[in-house]
Amino acid sequence: MTAPMTVFLSSYLNGVDKKGRVSVPASFRHEMVAHSRQQVVVYAAPDAGSNGGYLYGWAYDDFIKLAEKIQQLPALSPVRQRLARAILAAARPLNFDDAGR
Repeated sequence: MTAPMTVFLSSYLNGVDKKGRVSVPASFRHEMVAHSRQQVVVYAAPDAGSNGGYLYGWAYDDFIKLAEKIQQLPALSPVRQRLARAILAAARPLNFDDAGR
């Protein structure tokens, strides 16, 4: 049986430390731990514009499902190409450290 999709609600304004790390909100970490998920995939929002950057975060296995859906689109589809560039190429799998970053 597969775990239900993890849903993160709300948005948070977090600072970046000197090493370029961002703390993950405690409610997000608790949700991940509750579903035995140790890895998150993040990517910069393609629509951040001039308001500054922000990140989207997904549980790793949920992101893989999204990637599979994108890859099911026709190979030469402009929509697939845009999604692949904006999301898949920018995505990075990360593990939480002991401080929740």
